Amino acid sequence: MDMLLSPVENNRQYEEPKFWLNFFHTNIETLANATSLPISSLSRKDRIRSPKVQNRLRDVHAILISVSPWFQSMDAAWLWFRSAPLPGFNNMSPSEVLSIYGDEGVALIQKHIRRKKFGGFA
Repeated sequence: MDMLLSPVENNRQYEEPKFWLNFFHTNIETLANATSLPISSLSRKDRIRSPKVQNRLRDVHAILISVSPWFQSMDAAWLWFRSAPLPGFNNMSPSEVLSIYGDEGVALIQKHIRRKKFGGFA
């Protein structure tokens, strides 16, 4: 998943939306919808590195890494994030949970993943 990160710059790496678009073979509208970020925040250089955008992309990146062992590819993990119905959330997808609950949604999805990893019903 390092393909989603920029090269190291000033001892730091950033989530790069253009790398996400290439890696997942998607478009900016789909990425914006899935991450619940404005298109302008994902396309304008002055906004991409803002804390809000970087934190959201890091959170989604961490979720994808957490669920990647469940799937045969990162594309499948991305598809799960965008569209898999989660019974514990009225069959909303993880991206819909994120859209409705924002940062709290990230915590709810992470809790769901932990329960499922430890054999609980999620």
